[in-house]
Amino acid sequence: DVDRPRIALEQKEAWARAVENGMRLRKGREHQFHDIYFDDFMADPIGEVAKAYARFGQPFTERAKEALTAWREAHKPGQFGTHNYTRDDFGQSPAQIHERYAAYLERFPGVLQKRGRSAA
Repeated sequence: DVDRPRIALEQKEAWARAVENGMRLRKGREHQFHDIYFDDFMADPIGEVAKAYARFGQPFTERAKEALTAWREAHKPGQFGTHNYTRDDFGQSPAQIHERYAAYLERFPGVLQKRGRSAA
């Protein structure tokens, strides 16, 4: 039997540490980073990649665009099935999640704003 609450706690902690390490590593190097919100990427992946290229002064060539388009066609979402679960299946409330990721959510409030949520 799968202990989903235990898995949720372990994963929440592992990803929180990864996020904290990433935030620490980027301090003083903001010019080397370009943030893309998941919802924006899912809505317009080619446009978001083009913005990243532009951010770093790189040409986004037609060849690059064609390669990304071809990759997307070959890797359609859900082609191998879908995951159907909710946060409730893992025993985690928004407050519990937001508490652990408070520093990240403070630094990147758009994460919740983009999805029409709040940190409360």
